Amino acid sequence: MGVMTTTARIISFLGLLNPNRCTGPIFTKELRVASRRRRSYIFRTVYLALLMLLMLLIWFEAVDSFDANSVRMSRMSRAAMIIASSIAWFQFIALQILAVILLSTAISEEIYHRTLGVLMSTPITSRQIVTGKLLSKLLQMLHMFAMTLPLLALIRVFGGIPWSYLIATFCITLATIIFLSCLTLFFSIYFKRAYVVMIFTVATAGILLGLIPLIFSEFESIAIHISPYLGFTIETENMFYPGNTPYFHWPILCIYLLALCIPVYILACRKVRKVALAHTTARRKRQEEYIPPKIKRKSDILYRPLFLHALIRKTLGTGMIWKEFLTPVLGRFRFLVYGAILLFVLMLLIGMLVGILFGSLEIMGFTLVASVIAFFSLAVLFTAIVPAACITSEKESRTWPILLSTPITHNQILAGKLVGIVRRILIAWSPFFFVFALIAHIVDFPVAALIQLLVLSLTAMAFLVASGIYFSARLRRTTPAVISNLALAATLWGLVPAVFFAFNEAYSYSNAPRSVVRFIRWMYNLTWNLTPTALAVNLLEYSRDNTIWFYQSPDTLKYWLAYLGLYIPASIILLQRAKANFRRHLT
Repeated sequence: MGVMTTTARIISFLGLLNPNRCTGPIFTKELRVASRRRRSYIFRTVYLALLMLLMLLIWFEAVDSFDANSVRMSRMSRAAMIIASSIAWFQFIALQILAVILLSTAISEEIYHRTLGVLMSTPITSRQIVTGKLLSKLLQMLHMFAMTLPLLALIRVFGGIPWSYLIATFCITLATIIFLSCLTLFFSIYFKRAYVVMIFTVATAGILLGLIPLIFSEFESIAIHISPYLGFTIETENMFYPGNTPYFHWPILCIYLLALCIPVYILACRKVRKVALAHTTARRKRQEEYIPPKIKRKSDILYRPLFLHALIRKTLGTGMIWKEFLTPVLGRFRFLVYGAILLFVLMLLIGMLVGILFGSLEIMGFTLVASVIAFFSLAVLFTAIVPAACITSEKESRTWPILLSTPITHNQILAGKLVGIVRRILIAWSPFFFVFALIAHIVDFPVAALIQLLVLSLTAMAFLVASGIYFSARLRRTTPAVISNLALAATLWGLVPAVFFAFNEAYSYSNAPRSVVRFIRWMYNLTWNLTPTALAVNLLEYSRDNTIWFYQSPDTLKYWLAYLGLYIPASIILLQRAKANFRRHLT
């Protein structure tokens, strides 16, 4: 008996060390589901394609500018260092974006499909659910990280890349994506919409990893050990210029990030069961006894059938417009939006007061510019999200087929949606226009330039609204529609100009034919100057002397006409295609 008891104890102790005890069947299930999803293969393909494109462009820029073979061989180690640092920065940023996207629906997807309550009714614990979800997504990201190992191994042959840099960047990247994964999974417990989870994750990470280190910027040794971005920068500079960087010990930063993960993980494990119970058991408030209102005798005559027509409430426009005007402007997220606007206003006032007290124009100018950027980012984010959720939200609540079965026409539905969208996004754009008008009044900005800037903003807003309505009508879920609209704007106004800029820099010093170099340069100028950012920068530059900008630069007028001629018809076409998809993809 004693031998059997000892053996049983050893077996039970070894069972505690079994990894399946921590993850349960959730880990295996998530890996099987991910291996069968088309999205996983798309992410891997795009990740590898962008990585190869980045490596080739940097290689051309670093090596092809040197014609002599001796000079080229002597610069190989320098080129290898540039390529290795670029790959490290690429995977550091790309894996963070991927972590936020993959974990944004970790728990909310179970809530949406009403399977979280079923999971909690099984012997699976909440800790196993959270751990299985977290580790399965981390393993997918490690697969993508492993794609870069053969490239780094080949590049290290040229020399100049220390092992300490590769190990440090790997550990910092891993600790950062673990923290962001825990944070995203925690917010996915509270919010059903993936884009809401992404916004809260980015805002919280920006405060913890960006704003707090900025506050401690005077203490450099503290700031670089609590911000992975500063630490990564210091580690990269140390590879190029060893001994000329401040003291940085990367294990301290990794321990700090992992320590932040512990309370987030514990809170997530505790909240999963409560959220599951809240969604499986409906809590209804106790209905109070209905007491009919007392009607005065003098007003009894108004309730006779003869005067019933006078009690009918008249509506403004069609039924859709009346419905949109009755709908709350921001819904349950109004306090968050108002809080964000109030926070930005307080930051603006505090910065202006500090600048006035210390008599520093630099602080006042930095505060105004930062406020404009903050309000503009909030307005653009709102403009991209609100239209993309206008139809998919009704599809998810199953009211869209009922709306289509009414006598309301497609044009009336579209007009009502446009009115509702304009009501919502004006709240986010109003602070931006107010702050910019204040700055324009201070610096005596020309009125003509203000009108041109207004036209530029309205055109970009019209395009984002039209594309958001199109994706909302084309797709079934809100999250893919929001991500598609944001991806479209980022591709047209960010990725495409960046790619042609990289090609232009790479081919400027190469031996390629002149026609190819001219074509790439022309494409870069075209894609960059057709973005709202480039047009706004040119407008601000040519408005300093209170002169009409297109008299100084005739090419700018051409780009303005091309910008208006491109995005206004594109907006109209997208709205027409949205109407054509109203009765498609209903379920």
